[in-house]
Amino acid sequence: MTRTAIAQNIAKKNNLLWKNLYSGVFRDLDEILIPLGIVVEAGRLPLKRGPKALQEKGVPYYQLTPEGLLVVLSIDDFDQKESVLNEFLSKA
Repeated sequence: MTRTAIAQNIAKKNNLLWKNLYSGVFRDLDEILIPLGIVVEAGRLPLKRGPKALQEKGVPYYQLTPEGLLVVLSIDDFDQKESVLNEFLSKA
């Protein structure tokens, strides 16, 4: 998922504007989740429009590491625990 998609999902669930959440998502990924090994950059999506630097490098997208999957399983109000557990066990 890209940073924008993450912000949009959080905003939709909380009835907020995603643009207000984007900077927090960006900061949390770079300062907390990536350094702790919960999330990793899984690749980059190419852009056809926008700033030249992003067109050349692409927009990063992220995925949970096995450690991140364990963190998700510890969240009480998460409703897809069975599928995450299956994914975790398949990676182990």
